[in-house]
Amino acid sequence: MRKKQIIIFIVLIAFVTLIIFGVQRGAKLPSSEGLAVENTIIASDQLAGKMVSVDTVELVVGGFIVIHEDNFGFPIDILGVSDYIESGVYHNFPVSLQEKSSIGDKMFAVIHEDNGDRLFDPEFDFSVMDENKKNVMSAFIIE
Repeated sequence: MRKKQIIIFIVLIAFVTLIIFGVQRGAKLPSSEGLAVENTIIASDQLAGKMVSVDTVELVVGGFIVIHEDNFGFPIDILGVSDYIESGVYHNFPVSLQEKSSIGDKMFAVIHEDNGDRLFDPEFDFSVMDENKKNVMSAFIIE
């Protein structure tokens, strides 16, 4: 009986250690959705600054979150890029911008698929398309 209590204690300590030290800024968090089954991204309007936060992103395969400037409803210039992200479900994922955003700026958070080298290159890491051949993206405004 004592041996069983020790094993349970060790498993509990390992779990608590994982929770405390394993969850970092932008880390993949446990989610009721489990593995991503569809590429999805949601970004809400947010305050001006040098960083934006993507509410939720689901990646079927590894890639990047790329923040683009809006040009009449279309994503154009790149304003910021995340590090490589493994497939999975992420919440409140921060992406640094190259320059501070301003009130009224319109942007898009777009999923880009990695070409295999885990380094973002806009010439080779293309935006992910949905079943209707449209970019998987979310528009938001800086307030």
